[in-house]
Amino acid sequence: MAENKPLATVLTIDDEPALRRSIKEYLEDYDYKVIEAEDGRIGIEIFQSEKPDLLLVDLLMPNTGGLEVLKFLREKSPETPVIVISGVGEISYVVDALRLGAWDYILKPILDMTVLLHAVQKALERAGLIWAKRLYRENLEVEVAERTKELRKANEILNREIKVREQAEEEIKRTKNYLSSVFNSISAVLISINEKGVVTQWNKAAGTFTGVPPAQAVNRKVWLPAPFLKEYKPDVTEVMKTKKSRVWQGKTLVNEKKRHLQISMFPLAYDSDGGVVIQVEDMTELRKKDDQLRQAQKMETLGVLAGGLAHDFNNVLGGIIGPLSIIQGEMEAGDIAQEVLKKYLDDIEKSANRAADIVKHLLVLSRKEELVLKAVDLNNVIRHIMKICRSTFDKSIELVPIYSRKPAKISADPAQIEQVLLNLCVNASHAMTIMRKEGQRWGGTLTISLTHIYADRYFCEAHPEAGVGAYCKLSVEDTGTGMPHEIISQIFSPFFTTKSKTKGTGLGLAMAYNIIKQHKGFISVYSEVGEGTVFGVYLPRLVDEAGAEKKEPLVQEKLRGKGLILVVEDEPIMRKVAINILESSGYDVLVAEDGEVAVPLFRKYYRKIKLVLLDMLMPRKSGEETYIEMKRIDPGLKVLLNSGFRRDGRVEEVLRLGINDFIEKPYTKKQLLKAVYKILNK
Repeated sequence: MAENKPLATVLTIDDEPALRRSIKEYLEDYDYKVIEAEDGRIGIEIFQSEKPDLLLVDLLMPNTGGLEVLKFLREKSPETPVIVISGVGEISYVVDALRLGAWDYILKPILDMTVLLHAVQKALERAGLIWAKRLYRENLEVEVAERTKELRKANEILNREIKVREQAEEEIKRTKNYLSSVFNSISAVLISINEKGVVTQWNKAAGTFTGVPPAQAVNRKVWLPAPFLKEYKPDVTEVMKTKKSRVWQGKTLVNEKKRHLQISMFPLAYDSDGGVVIQVEDMTELRKKDDQLRQAQKMETLGVLAGGLAHDFNNVLGGIIGPLSIIQGEMEAGDIAQEVLKKYLDDIEKSANRAADIVKHLLVLSRKEELVLKAVDLNNVIRHIMKICRSTFDKSIELVPIYSRKPAKISADPAQIEQVLLNLCVNASHAMTIMRKEGQRWGGTLTISLTHIYADRYFCEAHPEAGVGAYCKLSVEDTGTGMPHEIISQIFSPFFTTKSKTKGTGLGLAMAYNIIKQHKGFISVYSEVGEGTVFGVYLPRLVDEAGAEKKEPLVQEKLRGKGLILVVEDEPIMRKVAINILESSGYDVLVAEDGEVAVPLFRKYYRKIKLVLLDMLMPRKSGEETYIEMKRIDPGLKVLLNSGFRRDGRVEEVLRLGINDFIEKPYTKKQLLKAVYKILNK
């Protein structure tokens, strides 16, 4: 059966192969035929031979740029629709492109391909109308020549009217404000202001986003129709002064809704007056999808590790249950020496600490929260990941960590950096096991090394994503199956995987690339089929370590104290532990099994209570609700919050209410007493 005829032929002229390929694959899904050209000269040759219906043209290309292509088309084929796709955001380029005949203008990167599809469809519809109009005019002229003299006279009048109308339309196009035309054709929110902060342009997208139509926004201070921009007032002044563009990302309230925005500011010079163009892009949905993909990949990684972790956890439980059964047996026999009991208790404590450590690492890997940057030593990151790898990887894999002799500190979210390193290690383990061909022996060597490098001008030329400065380099090297050179450029694309569909989703490396880019770093890859693969992760070194965590001052070892402490805890075992620790150290203890019981108890004894040990998650009334009610009774109360969660976004939200400190479960006697001592002796 013959193939369906394509809707239209599209010629893409762009020097970025990845973008051309993305456009080709996307438009071909909608039955368009797509031809590619890597620069303007080749594009013009293809245009002359293939006669495409529409062109997608980049502005800045080697040899012959997009403006030269537009000049050629304006002279040779002015009715051919041209859409400019460019990363150049300066208004002057946009104006030049439109003046030379561009029908539409789309900014790179194209975050939503449906925008491109819509622009292509509209341009082809408009071109079809122009063609139909021209055909009608040609047919009309033939008909006029064949009709009677009376009809010829009427048609001559009609032609004159058409000509006058066309001239009027061209005059309107020439007199239109190019800047207004550009502003209203771009889907992002665009606002231009003068040097006094007064709105001079307010595009349709800005009206839709804020709910303020252009007529009510123009000639007013920008902070009035767009109050969410008020916090950026100093930055507007800075952009005007320095004439340098700036970009911010963050959460803010827009019409009482929390949105994640990317705000870009570009200096504007027009008729010698200064001003700024503000571009606002709503990244909320994109961030949600990105978080969902990242969380899905985390869950995939945890799934890969689950078997090994279960095995390791069972070993830990064995180290607790076994000694307990021995102690019980010897106690029933009525004969157990003090030193033997202490030995078994030490073994139980070690196993319990190891179990707590496993749970902490699982929480770090699975948590879902915002990027929180702090000083992180990559040596510690490697140590944490090595513990997980030793517990979960096939025993045929030899792990070789090579640490840096000096601190390798970066500004990073430790959970996300650990996620990247763990993902690379999991991929390496697969390359040495499940990706081996049938009959090949499993196993190999996985080497994780950490070095310091300085990126000079020559290094940056070889690595375009690098900037001059100091970097920490994490290398993950395996002796696995390796990859062909032709697929290396695709491995960071979402859903691309070298594994079978049952063994991988293709999200891991895409998420790793995105995380490292967020940390202003980059990743290099080298691989040989049958020899193995080396991933290099480059992260900017933290030269100024002022942001590093300060060490807590030493607290005296004798942490005994006096006073009444209210323990609010719904877990019976943890209640018993807290009571025993506090009472054995000199404190008096009141106990409540939940917030519902705790509040009336606190109201009765609050003048005597020195501190409240408060669980965060409880039935009937949460720790947050309990704290709010207690604070109404005694605004000066002191509270130590505790939870099985790490100190993540959920905990920080409760702490911001005024709670003194936080301790994570399970805690030891020393950890609890130090936290209590610290609060009571401030």
